[in-house]
Amino acid sequence: MKHFRTYTFLFLAAFAACKTGQKTTAKDKEKPNSATARSVPEVVPAEVLQQQAWYIDASREKMLGNYAEAITLYEKCLTANPKNAAAHYEIASIYSKRSQQGLALPHAQTAAESDPKNSWYQLLYAHVLQQNYKFDAAVVVLQKLNKSFPDKPEYL
Repeated sequence: MKHFRTYTFLFLAAFAACKTGQKTTAKDKEKPNSATARSVPEVVPAEVLQQQAWYIDASREKMLGNYAEAITLYEKCLTANPKNAAAHYEIASIYSKRSQQGLALPHAQTAAESDPKNSWYQLLYAHVLQQNYKFDAAVVVLQKLNKSFPDKPEYL
């Protein structure tokens, strides 16, 4: 008898949990179901595709060590979109690697200001500031980074 009550309870609970049949209304038929609706691919403008191609080509050139060509291609990205933080970051990192800290600084600063939550941009900016003997400004950037990411001990 004890098992009968348990099974009855489980059956009733499962039955109550099931969704009862509902009549569909005209409004329901108008709303496409996300599972059955076909998504139409978004059309990307040719200018955006060109910028992406320049960025990819520049990254390839950077990996191959062709820094002058990489900078030229990243600068094409900036001509098309001056607020492209990633291109600014990459140019700054190339200049920094080549010990051209004066040229790296404006690009590092633009990237860091464009995306203050990007720790990579902030670290490069702090590094370039240090290399340009702007230690007080570098400390400020690192302190902000430490406050933004308190769980990362490497930012201390």
